[in-house]
Amino acid sequence: MSSQFFGPLKVGNIALQHRVVLAPLTRFKATAAEHVPYLLADYYAQRASRPGTLLTTEATFIAARAAGYNYIPGIAHQGLDPSFPHISASDVQRPGYKSPPRPLTVPEITEYVGLYAQAAKNAIEARFDGVEIDAANGYLPDQFLQAVTNTRTDGYGGSTANRARFTNSRSLTPWLPPSVQKLNGLTNAGRKEPIKCHKSRSDLSP
Repeated sequence: MSSQFFGPLKVGNIALQHRVVLAPLTRFKATAAEHVPYLLADYYAQRASRPGTLLTTEATFIAARAAGYNYIPGIAHQGLDPSFPHISASDVQRPGYKSPPRPLTVPEITEYVGLYAQAAKNAIEARFDGVEIDAANGYLPDQFLQAVTNTRTDGYGGSTANRARFTNSRSLTPWLPPSVQKLNGLTNAGRKEPIKCHKSRSDLSP
C-alpha cells in the first residue's frame, strides 16, 4: 500500500526522503548552568539515522542573558548569567517567581533582536539547515505577542501589530547577513500559538 506520507518532499532547497518530521521537543539534555548539549549529538543522530530526515531541534537559548533555566542548550555562549535580572515584555507577575520581571527598554529590545540574529548566524555556521524562531510556549517573543503578558503602552504594546513587532521577520531580517537570510528557504521560519494557555496565562483575544 503506497502513501504520500512516506514519499519524498522538497522543503526549500532541501530534498526530504519522507514526510515524518521530528517536532521540537524539550529534552533537558544539556549541562545545568553552562548549557552545553553534551548528550544531544547522539540523541539527534539516532533520530536522523535514515537519510533525508528533517529534525527540528528543541528551543535553544540565544545568549547568556536570555537563559531562563537550567539544562537547556545554548548556541555559542558562555552559560547562564546569574547577574542579569529576569526580563519580559512587561512587569506582569508570573506563577513560581518571587518578583515580577523587569520590562525590556526599547534600546534593549533592539539589542535582543540583534542577539536573535547572531544566534541564527551561529546556527548556520554550525551547519544547521535553517533557523526557526520559537514565538510560542512562553518564551520572550511569545511574551510580547500575548496581551496578557504584554501591557506596554509604547510601540511594542497595545494593538496586535505593535505586539508583533518584536517577532516580525522584517525587524529581524536586516540584522542577518544575506547568506543566512536566503539559506535553503528555511531560515525565516517561525513558530506561534495564537490561542493557548501556558504557565497559567491565556490570551483569549489574540
